[in-house]
Amino acid sequence: MDDITWLNARTTVLAPAAGADEVRAFLTSASTAGAHTAVVHPTQEFLVPDNMRSAVAVGHPSGKHHGLIKASEARLAVEHGVEEIWLTPDPDLRDANAYLAEIATVRQAVPEPVVLVVRAVAPEVYEAAYLGGAEHVVTREEPARAADIAAVAGVDDAVVALEAGAQRLATRVAGWDRLK
Repeated sequence: MDDITWLNARTTVLAPAAGADEVRAFLTSASTAGAHTAVVHPTQEFLVPDNMRSAVAVGHPSGKHHGLIKASEARLAVEHGVEEIWLTPDPDLRDANAYLAEIATVRQAVPEPVVLVVRAVAPEVYEAAYLGGAEHVVTREEPARAADIAAVAGVDDAVVALEAGAQRLATRVAGWDRLK
């Protein structure tokens, strides 16, 4: 499955102020519209309907949680049946090795076959994510290049990026931090 198809099968409910009833209603609507996976906060995993897979966002929205706390949240979510973790690194790390350490810490806590998705909060995150074992990188930023990885919003962006020499694609997510 390509990155665009993979992303289109997901819906995110990461609005901190959203109550349980609002989250349930949104997820029911998203499921009816064809979403297969719901990305939610760790404490909202129980709100995901039975006909959808659960993905949990750790460190969202600020990334300012300690890496071990993110790893613990991810591990607990997986122990409760979650098959996909979305990690938000600390945007102030600004060092590829620091990002790699945080990503690898979470990956060690949730080994494959759990899918690890990393939010690219800085250019240094792209390569660190793949080196650290992430299957996907997402960003809400405009398409940008970092090393041989391009952030794309759709098929047209992907074609342009690949023609320009990108070796990997990161998927740009609209509405990462709000209800759609």
